[in-house]
Amino acid sequence: MKTELYDSILSRCEGAVYVFDADVLRERTAKIRAAMPENVSLCYAVKANTFIIKELIGSVDRFEICSPGEERICERLGVPSEMMVISGVYKTPSVIEKTVADKGFAGTFTVESLRQFEQLCEYSQKYGSNIRVLLRLTNDSQFGINEEDIEDIISRRAEYGNVEISGIQFFSGTQKTSVKKLRREIEKLDAFLARLSEEYCYVAKELEYGTGFPVSYYEGEDFDEDAYFAAFAEMLTGMNTKAHITLEIGRSIAASCGKYFTHIVDTKCNKGQ
Repeated sequence: MKTELYDSILSRCEGAVYVFDADVLRERTAKIRAAMPENVSLCYAVKANTFIIKELIGSVDRFEICSPGEERICERLGVPSEMMVISGVYKTPSVIEKTVADKGFAGTFTVESLRQFEQLCEYSQKYGSNIRVLLRLTNDSQFGINEEDIEDIISRRAEYGNVEISGIQFFSGTQKTSVKKLRREIEKLDAFLARLSEEYCYVAKELEYGTGFPVSYYEGEDFDEDAYFAAFAEMLTGMNTKAHITLEIGRSIAASCGKYFTHIVDTKCNKGQ
């Protein structure tokens, strides 16, 4: 049946075309959710594929947005602001001010740098807006904030008035096939949250973790996803933190449901190939 559908689509399209299967998409999110502990939420990283956003409303808990363009797309497609996480390095002062000034915005901001944090504090005070932020912990790269800087912010959190520090965000890369690497990251995050609690009496409400789940793109790739998910879920269950865990996932959701079709316009044989 689907082959006939694809043939029908191609017959009406002169050029190449992407086809996304909404049923497969929903099955994929349901599988990931079922594989994780019950208290874990899913956040879709919009940068992975903007074409499937509308179909994911109701299947995921949040949408992670990394640019003003992605935010406008989400708005046009009816994503409620409470489901938006405004993330990424590309948050200019004007973008931050516009979003903070919008009293109807009920989403979350991730804080990528000390300068971003200062701007969020400044504009929240200027417009009397109560905002919620996640402090992005660096993975020893150019992204995020150092542990000591996060500790300094947490130690002075009473000074920030309109800014609620909801918790920590952490993302360390994509296509992570090593369960051992995930274990090291989880142990590191668990220990850091414990230190914030013990030394600063700060109990994080949320940990947003970009897992970087791998995707098999080519036939013959050997990857036992079920065993991988089971091991990861066991790690989450073993954490000492009481913070609510949100998994930020992009390609692991998007890659399952799309196909790319194009017409063959010519065939030939050169040197036996």
